[in-house]
Amino acid sequence: MIAGCGDSTANTGTSEGTSSTGESTSSSSSTTLDTPTTTGTTAPSECAPDSVVCVTETEVSVCGPDGQLGAPTTCPDGGVCVDEVGCTGCEPGAVRCEGDALQQCSDDGAWEVQQTCSAAQGLTCDAEAMACAGACAPDALPLTASGCEFYALTALQLNQNGAIFAIAVENPNDGPATVTITQNEDFMPVVETVDADSYRVIELPYTMGLFNALVGKLIYDGAYRIESDLPVRVVQYNSLNLTASSDSSLLWPRHTWGTDYFVSSYAPSEVEGGFYHGAWAVVAGADEMSVEATALPGTKSKAAPGIGVDGNGKAPLNTGDVLQLVSADDGDLTGTRLVADKPIQVLGGHECSFMPKDVPYCDHLEDMMLPVSQLGTEYAIVAPSQHNPPTERRRQVVRVIASEPNTELTFEPPIFAPMTIANAGEYVELEPESEHYALASSAPVLVTQYMVGSTLEDDYTDPSMLVALPVTRWHDTHYVHALPDWLPVDVDIVAPTGATVTVDGAPVAGFEAISGTSYQTAHVRFNEDPGLVEIVGDQPISVSVYATRSESPASSYWHSTGGQLAPE
Repeated sequence: MIAGCGDSTANTGTSEGTSSTGESTSSSSSTTLDTPTTTGTTAPSECAPDSVVCVTETEVSVCGPDGQLGAPTTCPDGGVCVDEVGCTGCEPGAVRCEGDALQQCSDDGAWEVQQTCSAAQGLTCDAEAMACAGACAPDALPLTASGCEFYALTALQLNQNGAIFAIAVENPNDGPATVTITQNEDFMPVVETVDADSYRVIELPYTMGLFNALVGKLIYDGAYRIESDLPVRVVQYNSLNLTASSDSSLLWPRHTWGTDYFVSSYAPSEVEGGFYHGAWAVVAGADEMSVEATALPGTKSKAAPGIGVDGNGKAPLNTGDVLQLVSADDGDLTGTRLVADKPIQVLGGHECSFMPKDVPYCDHLEDMMLPVSQLGTEYAIVAPSQHNPPTERRRQVVRVIASEPNTELTFEPPIFAPMTIANAGEYVELEPESEHYALASSAPVLVTQYMVGSTLEDDYTDPSMLVALPVTRWHDTHYVHALPDWLPVDVDIVAPTGATVTVDGAPVAGFEAISGTSYQTAHVRFNEDPGLVEIVGDQPISVSVYATRSESPASSYWHSTGGQLAPE
């Protein structure tokens, strides 16, 4: 690259057509001058004094005070010359791979990391494509529950002897997936293989300071980072084994996270000797970020770093950090809004909740919240089946949280009267009901379903929690596994009227209409471990999985199998 000022023939101050002796060399003149040129004159300037001129792509000259270029010098350390800048580390806009880092040269000529291509996600650096390449490349991943990077966390839970925290990794691919789990520097990384078309349960230690928290906590690197070299799906169980308190959560992959959430939790449960509390927890998806909590007026909490006893505040976070807030003895964190400047994951839940309030017995609650951008205005609410007989439905409690002021709600069939929620973050709690219905709202809402306590149903199956997917987020392909120790495992399928649904290729029969709506629902029970099951609809459908135990101590879990999210 030549970037001088004017066209120079030498560094001697001669101009085109004039020799260094002052004799004309132009071929257009046949007359030879026999007198020298006038002495004491200044030759035309070649460059601006003190300017930097690129002589070649790797050589630079500095213009002297007389307007003449100095001798060229070679840029050190493989650098390049940038016009009007001089030697820099690279050519602005250039791209290279440096190990697993995709780098691009800045306008100032410095290499800057654009992406780190995780080997644990099977990614390699592709300078020509200017991207990380592989099955887990961000542009290759759908906005569903399938992904290659997840974060699990052991949120507030009863401190039970023998309880086991675990994740279940579902691999629907034709080949095996390698899963790598990391956390803080004290945690020994775990690497496991999940065979094709199967699932694998991986047990992980509880994180001290989160599951047994008495007050709000910020735990650095408190979440488990789960990476896979093929797209998989992940469910966390807190706890996995048959204990007195359990629930489950579908983990949404990192590339689907948002920055704006509302929280669903529940009121504290008063028990002999004290209270069990509600909680929310945030996992940071990037470094040097912050999250701000805005609670409803009157909210009472046990303060966390940056968050006050009124549930309001702001806290700085880095990737994998967990900020957990615990309610006060008389506080409910439902309706809190969490807004971050970079993507976050939000869990809402409860240490051990009665359902409804003051109706024993209690059980752990948890689920991952949907970002505000993924909420909807139409939901099909299906009551879960009883443990025995499964042909009958149990009552459930439903909370509806508004994302905008003056949100109107209607129901079909009209088992509840129309109602209006006055302000964003405020909510209504619907009375326990075993009938299915459709809910419509004038603005997007967050809907949470809760199984009721065993003394209300007399079925020895205690509370669990499910964040409902709006109809616009349904998806046509789902995967289900059934934990052997929790058999039988129940599956509810909700589909548009007339849709055809198959379970591992076999058509699902026995759909019943949801009265007055265009939806239908079917129940499937697995009495044996079926492995990884594929459920497919010829139209988008909703699928949830739950299990209950009928002998003491009663317990349950409930989670969604995911959906199709909308682009941000």
